[in-house]
Amino acid sequence: LWQTQLAAGYALLDPKDVSQRKERIVPGTPERVATASVAQGLGPSTWRWSTRYQSQAYRDLDNSIVVPGYTVHD
Repeated sequence: LWQTQLAAGYALLDPKDVSQRKERIVPGTPERVATASVAQGLGPSTWRWSTRYQSQAYRDLDNSIVVPGYTVHD
């Protein structure tokens, strides 16, 4: 009747576009993403908590518009 689950993940992406002379980041692709979750089962009920972090991402091909990184808790 007692069950615990733990999970974690981390991705280091390499979103670079080197097809042009100037190296740039591919728009909309973050450099780092991390996730973690915990689930606790107590008989017929379950308690869950999860979080996700995403680093900043560029929104245009010139890498001049940046969307800041964020963390989401659930």
